[in-house]
Amino acid sequence: MPDIAQERATRQRGSVELQSLFELSRAISSSRDFRHVLDVLLLTPMGRMLISRGAILLPNGHGRFAIAAAKGVPHEWQQQVFAFQKLPRHIVAAPAEDLRHYAARLPELGFNLLCPIYFDDRCLGVLALGNKLDGSFYSKNELEYLQALANIAAPVLENNRHLHALEVVNKQLDRKIQELQTLFEIGNELNSTLDKKTIADSLCFAIMGEMMVQHCVVLLMQAPGEYEVLACKGQLNPKEVPLLQQADLMHQLLQLQRPLRLQDIPESGLRSVLKASHLNLYIPLMNQDEVKGAVLLGKRFIQSDYSDNDLQFLSTLANAATISLENARLFQEALEKQRMDEELAIARDIQQRLLPASPPELPGFDLAGLNWPSKQVGGDYYDFFLIDSNRLLLAIGDVSGKGVPASLLMANLQASLRALIYADMPLTKIVARINDIIHENTAIDKFITFFVAIIDIRNRALTFVNAGHNPPILIHQSGEVVFLETGGLLLGMMPNVVYEEETVPLASGDWLILYTDGVSEAMNAEDEEFTEKRILQAVHKHADLSAAELVEVIAREVIDFTNNAPQADDITLVALHLD
Repeated sequence: MPDIAQERATRQRGSVELQSLFELSRAISSSRDFRHVLDVLLLTPMGRMLISRGAILLPNGHGRFAIAAAKGVPHEWQQQVFAFQKLPRHIVAAPAEDLRHYAARLPELGFNLLCPIYFDDRCLGVLALGNKLDGSFYSKNELEYLQALANIAAPVLENNRHLHALEVVNKQLDRKIQELQTLFEIGNELNSTLDKKTIADSLCFAIMGEMMVQHCVVLLMQAPGEYEVLACKGQLNPKEVPLLQQADLMHQLLQLQRPLRLQDIPESGLRSVLKASHLNLYIPLMNQDEVKGAVLLGKRFIQSDYSDNDLQFLSTLANAATISLENARLFQEALEKQRMDEELAIARDIQQRLLPASPPELPGFDLAGLNWPSKQVGGDYYDFFLIDSNRLLLAIGDVSGKGVPASLLMANLQASLRALIYADMPLTKIVARINDIIHENTAIDKFITFFVAIIDIRNRALTFVNAGHNPPILIHQSGEVVFLETGGLLLGMMPNVVYEEETVPLASGDWLILYTDGVSEAMNAEDEEFTEKRILQAVHKHADLSAAELVEVIAREVIDFTNNAPQADDITLVALHLD
């Protein structure tokens, strides 16, 4: 009989436990209150087993666990965060297992049982329980009950966690939708113009209407330490706003990269002047982590302060205005660039017209030149023309720098040469006079490398002066190579320079190659230069070509050598072949 009674009692206790678990499952499944679910999950085993202390620990998203619900735990303990050396995969309880192997601090706080709650091999939390009031250890049935409790709670806990997250997201979405609708309407108005003052006015009126603001100022940075007042609304005159008259405080203010209420700014001269200017809020206009301007707002008519949501909304609106202002700036820059491109195109056309249109036709002489500027206009120069029926002038030069300044100096060089070459002066004196002209009319950092030669057509003799230019290469039909180096200092460095000249004979089959450093010093990806050696190789390889074909071939070989990288310097060549 005792065995039958004990078995009946066991079955009755099991039935009660199943009924309890069923009611627990129904209670927590029907609730969408996350806090209520946690309380039921914690209080049920504590009440059933007369446990004095319990807590539910949930992941906080940083690899640690925080107390989400607690009973019998001092308030100061509830703020603590716990790190698990390893997460338990099953219920662990003292004295059978040492809880310190899992989380060292939990036993110190009076917990002696850990029941993990898993869902799809992911730990949703840990139920931590303290001692039972009667001082007994947890029985096998109680451990089984707790495990069943964890199994039932896991999907409910997961669903409630998702529901809670969805409710939060839905509330945020509702608020954001309303804000986005407002931002969309204001954004359309801001984007309807490319005039920065109109954009600033629209921004002011939109903010004053939405926020019920008394005063609004929009500033735009022009350069470090400089700004422009685009709009000043609400009975404010920029000249009467103390803040706008103090450059040091304005500079200090425009270093701030986040929205600030007046009370958020530490007591300082800046705060005092903002208050005196009736300005209570600062919103930076940010673009790529740089402050491009600011919106300054006064008090609200409704006598309430700006909330965090207001700051977020105003920051978003300020970002939209910044984009519109940036678009307006880019549009103006595009117009300016278009204007400059048109002017540069005209300058390029003028510069190309300054270069020889075609070589003079001379029996026994094949002459050609080529100029490929690295920019629309460049600083390289070449020239050839007949001084008289028996004298041919050849010239090549390279002006320091690039672009329009170099092209203007190049034009000055050409004008000086053409004006002086007809004077009854030796070539050395002509070059010396050009040097003085360049020195007198340019800065110290501007100079020109220059080579000029006069060919006696009848006697086939070349007289030259090299003013610091890459030595032209004279290649005799016999194979002898002569570099034409005699001359002196490059042009423009100092006045009253004395130059030397030299005369060399020319003969049938000779090639003369003039070039700038954009040819010989062109570099490939391995930092190798094209060099005079490759120029010589090209001449020997293509000696049967015409002068025009040869300069084109050499220029193409330079481009191929650099693997079509953007030109770092102008490419200029002149070739002369004697039949």
